[in-house]
Amino acid sequence: MLIEKAYAKIYGNYSNIEVGYSADALKDLTGAPSEYIDLKDLEVAWKKMNYALHNNYVLTVSSKIDS
Repeated sequence: MLIEKAYAKIYGNYSNIEVGYSADALKDLTGAPSEYIDLKDLEVAWKKMNYALHNNYVLTVSSKIDS
């Protein structure tokens, strides 16, 4: 929640950050690289997430809102 509040402050308010990916926010706040893992190929996604976990990478989860 604290990171979300800091991110909202950068962009003016919460309504300006209603839609987006958490990895993008983390990249904006830290400057660290990020990667989007598509879940369409579950085997590849699982390998990437498992690799990230074993290498102490930060993982975030976002959901897409379809209008």
